[in-house]
Amino acid sequence: MVFRACAAVFVVVAACNPTDGSGPPVDAAVDAGVDARAADAGPLDAGDAGSDGGVPGCARFGYPSVPWPVTGPGPGAVVAADLDGDGLLDLVIGGAQTDVLLGNGDGTFRPRQSYPATSNSIAVADVTGDGVVDIVMADPAASALRILPGQGDGRFGAAVAIPVAASPDLVATGDVDHDGKPDIVVTHRASSVGVLLGGGALPGPEITSPISGTPLGLVIADLDGDGNPDVAMVAGQQFSLAAVVMFGNGDGTLRPAVAQPGLGFSITAADVNGDHALDLVLTDRDTDTVSVMLNHGNGTFADAVFYPVASRESQISMSPSSAEAADVTGDGIADLVVASADLGELSVLVGLGDGTFFDPSLLLPIAADTGGMVVADLNRDGRPDAIVASGHEASVLLGAGGGAFQTGLAFRQELGTTSLLVDLDGDGVLDAVAADRAQVALGRGDGTFATAPSYAVPGNMAAAADLDGDGVPDLAVVTSASAHVLRGRGDGSFEPIATYPAGHGDLRLLAIADITGDGRPDLVAVDASGHALELLLGDGDGTFQAAIEQPISTAPTAIAAVDLDGDHRVDLVLTNGGAGSVSVLLGNGDGTFQPARDYATADEPRGTAVGDVDGDQVADLLVVSAAETAVRVWLGNGDGTFRLGEPLAAEAGALSVATADLDGDGALDVVTTSARGNSVGLRFGRGGGAFAPIVQYGADVFASGVLIGDLDGDHRLDLVATGGVGRGTVVLLATCLR
Repeated sequence: MVFRACAAVFVVVAACNPTDGSGPPVDAAVDAGVDARAADAGPLDAGDAGSDGGVPGCARFGYPSVPWPVTGPGPGAVVAADLDGDGLLDLVIGGAQTDVLLGNGDGTFRPRQSYPATSNSIAVADVTGDGVVDIVMADPAASALRILPGQGDGRFGAAVAIPVAASPDLVATGDVDHDGKPDIVVTHRASSVGVLLGGGALPGPEITSPISGTPLGLVIADLDGDGNPDVAMVAGQQFSLAAVVMFGNGDGTLRPAVAQPGLGFSITAADVNGDHALDLVLTDRDTDTVSVMLNHGNGTFADAVFYPVASRESQISMSPSSAEAADVTGDGIADLVVASADLGELSVLVGLGDGTFFDPSLLLPIAADTGGMVVADLNRDGRPDAIVASGHEASVLLGAGGGAFQTGLAFRQELGTTSLLVDLDGDGVLDAVAADRAQVALGRGDGTFATAPSYAVPGNMAAAADLDGDGVPDLAVVTSASAHVLRGRGDGSFEPIATYPAGHGDLRLLAIADITGDGRPDLVAVDASGHALELLLGDGDGTFQAAIEQPISTAPTAIAAVDLDGDHRVDLVLTNGGAGSVSVLLGNGDGTFQPARDYATADEPRGTAVGDVDGDQVADLLVVSAAETAVRVWLGNGDGTFRLGEPLAAEAGALSVATADLDGDGALDVVTTSARGNSVGLRFGRGGGAFAPIVQYGADVFASGVLIGDLDGDHRLDLVATGGVGRGTVVLLATCLR
């Protein structure tokens, strides 16, 4: 048989027909009139889109903004510097390992080089005196600093250990003794600061000075204007925090610490009011604030002024982890770029030039669980860019001027997690249906949507198909104990709702397919708590018979309906979040299903896609789990059974997966979304089951669903990343990346 790819998982559910016209006659997307534009449309015509010549004159097919580079587990620190002498900024990212990413000069990076050195704090300087940049990090477990000696080409040698006092934590480099050679300043959790003077083959020995409290942040800067570098920290004392300054004498020694009340876990120094004196900027996770302490010009500071940093939802803590000062608005005045520690948002506080700031409520998606941040011009356009380290990727946001960053967000509208795309009003443009918000958003044809009136049945999932044979798409929605049918009028509105009781009070999933082979669409719902399939057989006129229950042994979290074994009968794929498995139920063609065959997955599988990923004309299964950073691939044998294939890389915390031929080369591509990474991950298929490395794009906070369809009429498939209730929806319009 010829299998037709179906991306009907997690948020969009549809049955799929083989392209030879055989098999189940009801296809939800086809009957809805969107087969040429929705995700399960199969390959685009040659020339519509392509990654390597699919579009004439298009060398690279993709989506706006720059991809996010993949890193090791973390989060940790991030530093930008030219590591290989080519004049382009590269990245060093710490965490459970140390990753080096060499820059291409356009905001993208070559694949990482990883070194087995663990650290949450990193500095970069030529500390070995050979004219080549080295990497410096703290190793608390070994009571040592570790130096990765640079080789000048972006590669680094084996780590060299320098013994220091117990529990080194934060490191910074600077010329504290005016000899023209980098020195190292290191903080210790045991309430001390050490200085290691450079000049030899390795810096040292360490000279320590006590401080009161545990250092939490570190910066080297001339704070009193005497030309000597000083050391500033945030120090945690019992029930209090303080900004601590140790003034330098210019010979590598430091004067006793001077403390001033302040709240923060990170600290940076910058002139934010234009008086040529460096001020202090602190971020505090506990109070969700950024505070500014203006310098009087002599190293003493005014009381801190606090700026709340709010999330899109005020009840959720943003927990700012770091702030960097840079002129992102282009007005010559320092602004503050703030990264969230937990939520995955970047915000900008716009400077007014007098040391005060206002919050324009500009919130941009970054990966959650952030570590360090650096602001630098990666693509040499004169605009500051932001790079934030997190668990398994680095969020890269290129500056767009005016305080904005390129994030690839074409449009933002809250559509919820249980959404689907279908042309409800017959204008040839895909519309969006948000089941959990009981909302229809009519497409404008440019990738944006206009909100239409609610249809008044908030549900757990919706599906679309022509249920009554009039050529107009209809909707079916499941609530806790009922299935609801809304017959479309063809203008985006619906006839009065027909309700059918079903289940035991926990209906969560829904698919539309002809499970009896009579040419009439039926409803397949899943009652999670009752561990049952609820089967509502269609009469062909938009009405349905009373629910028939078939027991199952699991509580699924996703469903797909498709012919898996080529017998022209609809089969089911159920993703079992609690059981750590995927179940395949082969259809008997009479509205019943055979006992489930289970395939083990990682814990917490969330999404399943069905598609022919290896080109053998047989359906395969793809499964993502929140507990692993991979897409598990089960290759179909053609008889409804599957064998485990090679996994594909995925973002941390992936929640949904879909397949479609995005680039028009005839091979299915794989798309995932990650709530933790706030990203969309693409793996372009190369045929025969081979895929290009994952490419990640910024999406939105808690991106948990993905829809695919041509939203702007250019015959290229666009991506829609959906979030939870109260979260945004992000559209990434397909384009030619020249």
